[in-house]
Amino acid sequence: MQKNRFSSKNRWLRNLLDLLFYIITLGLICMSILFAFSDDQNKTIFGYRIFNVLTNSMAPNERDQKSGGFYAGDVIIVKDIQGDTAKEGEVITYRPSMKSEAFLTHRVVKKLDHLDKVKGTYYITKGDNNDTEDLPISEKQVVGKKIIVFPKVGAVLKFIRKNFAVSVIFMLSVFGFILVIKMYIFSK
Repeated sequence: MQKNRFSSKNRWLRNLLDLLFYIITLGLICMSILFAFSDDQNKTIFGYRIFNVLTNSMAPNERDQKSGGFYAGDVIIVKDIQGDTAKEGEVITYRPSMKSEAFLTHRVVKKLDHLDKVKGTYYITKGDNNDTEDLPISEKQVVGKKIIVFPKVGAVLKFIRKNFAVSVIFMLSVFGFILVIKMYIFSK
């Protein structure tokens, strides 16, 4: 009797973990598809955004290899922040102008409490691999700060966008393979 009770608890736990696995896997697949094909520049997941790096302006220079820079083809995760909370030395993502559809991600080199005679929070930024500082930006242009870099993932995303059908078949195959392995391991 005692042994039977433990096996029912194990079965219940295994079913709960299976359900959690399916929910997380399907959620990741859905979010990936939405991010890969959405043209909305303001999309976030729980306050985080994904950006594909297009230039080497933040590549580490010869003097400072540990600057936390990144290269063209990398993907960065950016956390939304209030525009006035960025600090000197942080890498922020911002719109070069209020009407811009593009984004820049550079390091804050100076934080100002006024620009000329206009009070407010302003930033001077610079790419780690650039020789000159960028034009000042206001706190309203700041989107977020860099959290993590995934090297060379941009090439994978580019492939997925160009070969969507092949990518879906591959993802379904991987999902099926995981299910088969899981069933084989837990069937004993």
